[in-house]
Amino acid sequence: MRFGIQHAIGDTAWTPEIFRPHAVIDFAQRSERLGFDLIAFTDHPAPPARWVDNGDEGTADPFTSLGFIAAVTSTVRLMPFVLIPAYRNPLAAAHQLATLD
Repeated sequence: MRFGIQHAIGDTAWTPEIFRPHAVIDFAQRSERLGFDLIAFTDHPAPPARWVDNGDEGTADPFTSLGFIAAVTSTVRLMPFVLIPAYRNPLAAAHQLATLD
């Protein structure tokens, strides 16, 4: 069985600090040390203010975030969890995913 972890989803204690480089590095390396097989970032570039104001999370660009994770880990797999087609040019997204891979 394999286990994955997703960054920042539904955390009621969410603060912008979780996207600071040292926090992302800590999250990624700690997840890897704990034995998680993959790390995921979701795609939601424009969450409604009401959503964030109610304590739900903001998000970071999944391609950039996963590339950053790849640079500070060695064994975890990378997963863009939910890509919103209406937000992305399909050719550009395919190019970004292929580059990340």
